[in-house]
Amino acid sequence: MMMNNTADPKYSGLSIARLVFSGLVAGIAVAAYLLSMDFARGARLFPQAVSILVFGLAVASMIVTVWQGRKAEREEDDALETSDLTSDTAFKEVWPYLIWVMGAYLGMYLIGFFPAAGLFCLLFLWRVARMKWLGNIAMTALCLVTVLALGVGLNISWPRGLLPLLLA
Repeated sequence: MMMNNTADPKYSGLSIARLVFSGLVAGIAVAAYLLSMDFARGARLFPQAVSILVFGLAVASMIVTVWQGRKAEREEDDALETSDLTSDTAFKEVWPYLIWVMGAYLGMYLIGFFPAAGLFCLLFLWRVARMKWLGNIAMTALCLVTVLALGVGLNISWPRGLLPLLLA
């Protein structure tokens, strides 16, 4: 019998790590949607639209992962193990991004949407995208100006967060 490399996504069968990640992202999207129900009518638009989009993409990712896993299992009938459940590399690749998503939502809850978006952009572009500081600051400024323009154009007051409300 032939042993397969479970770290290779082409031959890994059903990717449990991808399913877990997509399920957690879908759960975070549902939680964000429910938490935004208390926002003012105009302020609900973006979090709910993004939550619906993220939820749909997470469900689509789960469907594609299951479909690809079943296809790989049919192609490799002689394999001992086609699941990457035991592969630590899959979870090591997934958890940092899940922590980034959870950190962004936690930041929005604690310090407010606008400051958290700026901080998230700066840190993500610096640590993950490895952008140089000048490009990083320019892209973050562009992101914040776009969000500010959309907020002004749609008359939205962004959620302030828990800490500003406690300090006020």
